[in-house]
Amino acid sequence: MKKKVFLGLALMAMLAGAANAQTTFTLKLGGAFPQDDFGQGDEDRWGLMIDNSKKGGAGTGFTLGGEWVAPISNINGLGLSVTIDAIYNGLNSDINELFDDLNLDYEDEVDEFSMSTPKYINIPVMLGLRYSFDLNNGLAIFADGGLGANLRIITPFNMHMEEKYDGGRAETDMTMTFNSAVSFAFRVGAGITINQKYSLGVDYYALGASKVKGEEVTESYYNGERDREKEDFKGGKIAPALLMLRLGIAL
Repeated sequence: MKKKVFLGLALMAMLAGAANAQTTFTLKLGGAFPQDDFGQGDEDRWGLMIDNSKKGGAGTGFTLGGEWVAPISNINGLGLSVTIDAIYNGLNSDINELFDDLNLDYEDEVDEFSMSTPKYINIPVMLGLRYSFDLNNGLAIFADGGLGANLRIITPFNMHMEEKYDGGRAETDMTMTFNSAVSFAFRVGAGITINQKYSLGVDYYALGASKVKGEEVTESYYNGERDREKEDFKGGKIAPALLMLRLGIAL
């Protein structure tokens, strides 16, 4: 049901751009800076692995998005907006250091070792309002906000190791896959526009809290014999919050 709601909001955004001839579309690109618990965490407080932790351990990332704005009749400067964004964040320096140390330890102990760490992808879709006030020389200031839904995706954690012996080899693959989640989201922001074409804006996105759940699969091989174990796991309740600094261009 939650995914159907999210897809419905996405469809609404696309229809908004096609339904109104006066609608403007702005493409936005910039940095995504984790705030509050989302950007905090270390090996003892990382919510992907620890059930009672809210620390997301996210690092600075980037975002690409679009905003459709349709003017509201008889209200100068006010418009109805629909936004879709894709936000990518890797891990912060503390969590990366943890994995770097783990990588060095295993590289010294086994013949082959590789690892890929989780990343955060958030896709919020929101409906809101935007108000713009014209200044001089083609400059204008604006403020906007919106409500909607966020689809949170966490990429898998994979680890592979292999040891070779005189009589054969031992190989282990471990994969943690994280369930996606849909949550309530809101945003507020402000900025400036130049000649109704270019913009620079700052936004705060609060993308809602959702539990981290998933499945861990371990496959091992030793001299012709294979074994596979699977179990469910859960981590903390992560609430992505981000400060977005973005450049925009009206198309």
